[in-house]
Amino acid sequence: MSISDGQAVSASVTNAAFVSKTADSTVTSKIDLNRIGSGAQVPDTQQAINDRATTTTVNAEFAARFDTTTGHDHDGTDSKKVLATDLNSTGAVADTFLKADGVGGESWNKPTFNQLDTTGGTSTQVFRADGAGGGAFKTLDFDDVLTTGGAVDEVYKSDGASGGSWQAEAGAGGGTAIGDNLLINGNLFISQRGDFTTLADHSFGYHLDRWYDDWSGHGNVQTQHISTSQPTGLSGSKSWRQVVQLSANGVNTIEQRIEAFQDAAGGSVTFAMWVKSDLDTAPKLQILDGVSTQSSASYAGAGAWEFMVHTVTISSSATLLTAKLSCDGVVTSGQFMEMTHAKLELGSVSTAFVARLPAIEFTLCQRYYQSSTRIGVAFPGSSIADLDYWNPGTAGALGFRRTRKINFATAMRSAATLNVADSLGAVGFVSELGVNDNTAANGVVPTFIDPRSFGFNIFVTLTTAGGSGVLFEWEADSEL
Repeated sequence: MSISDGQAVSASVTNAAFVSKTADSTVTSKIDLNRIGSGAQVPDTQQAINDRATTTTVNAEFAARFDTTTGHDHDGTDSKKVLATDLNSTGAVADTFLKADGVGGESWNKPTFNQLDTTGGTSTQVFRADGAGGGAFKTLDFDDVLTTGGAVDEVYKSDGASGGSWQAEAGAGGGTAIGDNLLINGNLFISQRGDFTTLADHSFGYHLDRWYDDWSGHGNVQTQHISTSQPTGLSGSKSWRQVVQLSANGVNTIEQRIEAFQDAAGGSVTFAMWVKSDLDTAPKLQILDGVSTQSSASYAGAGAWEFMVHTVTISSSATLLTAKLSCDGVVTSGQFMEMTHAKLELGSVSTAFVARLPAIEFTLCQRYYQSSTRIGVAFPGSSIADLDYWNPGTAGALGFRRTRKINFATAMRSAATLNVADSLGAVGFVSELGVNDNTAANGVVPTFIDPRSFGFNIFVTLTTAGGSGVLFEWEADSEL
């Protein structure tokens, strides 16, 4: 068969094969033999027939037909280049992902997640933003927490700046968020023995409920219950102040004695309070356990409020537990020390002071002291409103005996020490109603029968005929 350049040639061959050829004198062409009947190529796979020895394998028409830019599909329409627009032609490997470049094309990149450090994080790290759109994995510190974290028997303690650490919490049961206060009347609100709002001379002893004032060598010490100029954030609270009256070398203290000291034996306790002072010898916090006295660093507030904390280990052989604010040294007359919001708790961590409900606090105080006088009025009172009274309704003859049972508002720590006073405030006596009627002490001395922790009986033998009742006031004390 003779053909010319550019002429399409086709011919039938044996076994129902079809030969297609486009002639070109300059370009080597490839002839594919296709078996129409079976759809298989000749031979059954494919046979490439080249009619000219050259490296070119497709002629111009073939190239035009399959050009990826402007060629034609089999139906004669233009073919299009497969761009896959958003995928890089190299594809992705296992550790890459598609990332937009912001222009319209994309590429595969290693995973940075924009705001995560490319090195990734370990099991002890968390991602932390830098505030500018980026960030990195940081060691697990939560800003204020030690990197080791806290154990089940630890609580977090702030250092007062911006950091802190986890610290062991002694005592059975481990640590708690807020420790129970072993002190009663730590906010100094309860004052059954008097209000003491005016600075006045007092002998050493109990004044505010549960707080004992003591001094030696400094002469008389004045005390005052103050409700102004409290620490920042504690406005409306109350504080207790001692003012020395003699320039001398001596000791003065404000202290509380703990009943259930056994709970602390062998473990740690933490004592904390707000303190203000101008004493020449700065006061300290002290813990006594009957074996030793352990003191804190000295107050360093220079006349301003300072929050002081003192942690100690209590002896397993402890016989008592007392928490003190104490000054031991030379002072100048007129100088003072003052305290408020006192807390003593099990463990080595100072936790927040949380005031109890007033009714609960008052009931706790009454375990140690109760009286018939009005709240804030010292025994003996100065008004008939402070008197207890009973009237059997029948005028008694001379020598008539009367008995009165007094029930305490709450059970006391132990059988109380009892005092009574008549209508004029004479301690140790009672008044006979219908005889003197609050006009004069008549010298009736009662007898206490069977004093107990929950109350007492008072027995009176009338000394004047015609008395129809008895007036008296009382106090019961079972302080430590």
